[in-house]
Amino acid sequence: MFDRELDQLPAEVRWREWMHRVEATIFAASEPVGRETLARIVGKSCSIDLLIDDIREELRGRPYDLGAVAGGFRHLTRSVYADAIRSAFGSAFGTAVGGGGRAVDLTPSDVLVLMCIAYFQATGLFTNRPYQDCRHRRLGLSP
Repeated sequence: MFDRELDQLPAEVRWREWMHRVEATIFAASEPVGRETLARIVGKSCSIDLLIDDIREELRGRPYDLGAVAGGFRHLTRSVYADAIRSAFGSAFGTAVGGGGRAVDLTPSDVLVLMCIAYFQATGLFTNRPYQDCRHRRLGLSP
């Protein structure tokens, strides 16, 4: 059975283990990891925000950081390394401009979501509900 609380460990060691669990989980995830997911791997008394702050402090000198993205957290490379990353992977490497004008990576899932939003976004003369219902039925979706 998975021990979230780690009561047998001294407080400092327990906190460090929770930090490692959270960082490993975020590292392994392909999507941003939400607080509710992180809460399942740490003790009930653990503050996710304080834990994230401590992890970010330790990552201060690293080429990546933990960023708050889409209601969760994920590892993000620092913008000063964008040119090196583009050189390694080529200019076609999926990026888009994020907040503050910096480039952010787009995963295939991100691109799919944006395509769906664009497709289902009603524009021009066809913004009425009957047209949307017809399009949804044609795709096998309930209106």
